Amino acid sequence: MFWHLFGCMVVDLTKKFKNKLQKQKLNNRIQYFQKSIMERPVSKREKYFYRNNLVCVVKSLEGIYTTIDLRNETYVTGKIVRVDGFMNVDMVDAIFCDSRGNYRAFSDFFINSRTIRYVHVPKEYPAMQMIEMQLGGMKGAKTKKKPLTFKTSRAQKYQKETLQALAAAQSQPGTSANS
Repeated sequence: MFWHLFGCMVVDLTKKFKNKLQKQKLNNRIQYFQKSIMERPVSKREKYFYRNNLVCVVKSLEGIYTTIDLRNETYVTGKIVRVDGFMNVDMVDAIFCDSRGNYRAFSDFFINSRTIRYVHVPKEYPAMQMIEMQLGGMKGAKTKKKPLTFKTSRAQKYQKETLQALAAAQSQPGTSANS
């Protein structure tokens, strides 16, 4: 499998594994990252960034090979394994390309959120559906339903009566609500 990146051909690293042991080590590393995100407590600040920024789009790309452009005119292509609430990204099987066009392969690669300029979303993954899917599964803030006060219930009752009177007046021909 080849990836076409900015006019350059890059070989998929998974074909370079010579035996099953190396593939098993890679799968173990991926499982470790996935377990660590599940066990790690998430702070309120992370949840805030997750809901109010586009971190959820990057989070939905976990397990997918993609390209991330960095601030210093470089880019990294690899499989996103973990994204936290601050958009720090862990990748495996990463290929780093510097500004001179030199390639370097890494088995693990960490990207700090400050260095990310752009995340390429593959065409087969619509961004709006990914956002809705990620945010739909989250629990919202719990709101307590307050009992109605006498004043509120009386205002709602009068509003309902007024709307019914207006509807009755409009349904009768020859009368107008303004007169």
